[in-house]
Amino acid sequence: MTKFFKKHKKKILSVAGGLSLVLMLIIANLLSSLIIPVQGVSESVSANSFEMYLISLSKSQVESEAKAHACDFQKIGAGGYIWEHEGYYHIITSGYLNKADAELVQNSIKLNQNLDSQLLTITFDSYTIYGSYTSEESKVIGQLLSACLNFYSSIYDIAISLDTGVYNEISAKLAVNSSHNTFATSLANFNTIFPKPHPSELDDLYEMTTLAYKIGEKLCGGERINDQQNYSSLLKYRYLEIMRLYFDFCK
Repeated sequence: MTKFFKKHKKKILSVAGGLSLVLMLIIANLLSSLIIPVQGVSESVSANSFEMYLISLSKSQVESEAKAHACDFQKIGAGGYIWEHEGYYHIITSGYLNKADAELVQNSIKLNQNLDSQLLTITFDSYTIYGSYTSEESKVIGQLLSACLNFYSSIYDIAISLDTGVYNEISAKLAVNSSHNTFATSLANFNTIFPKPHPSELDDLYEMTTLAYKIGEKLCGGERINDQQNYSSLLKYRYLEIMRLYFDFCK
């Protein structure tokens, strides 16, 4: 046996080394098959909380009274959306993510329109969806969770551009259609990854964003709240309507 080993030492060591390498590769592949999928799975997808600052031009404890008065504000470019807050129906002209911007507009309203207004701070709660999702699934859920806020931000910018003369009504409408197409893409991506029936924990999100998308369709179609409402007012009304929908969803 010893003579055989000595005679074939190099060949035996070479074969043993090769077998060891093969065994190491097999073990490495086995471990990677166990680890890689775990790294791509998330147990939840979340949207962060944030605050929004609404400028209230007037308020009433009677909703019908507030709605009747809102029409007068819509004629001069205010959103005129009715937002219920702490027992009152507020007539909201516009909403801001930056408090300093809201205060500047509030001062401008006082200076140019001689109107006193109230600044409401609205807190949007964080929202978490629990489940086991791949990175691609988490991405499309995240897109849908942020779709309302992204659409608001886009329409807000368009309204500012219209009010400051950067856009005219035609260019503003083209920009609105582009923003709505982005919203449509988020929904389409979701439906591709999660064909119906969706996982039950995603039903509320899908229902809410579908309703928001339909509000966007009304905006694209130019559907007004009243006949004398101008387009700047309509932009603000619709983005406030969508943000109220998202606010209620987060609650």
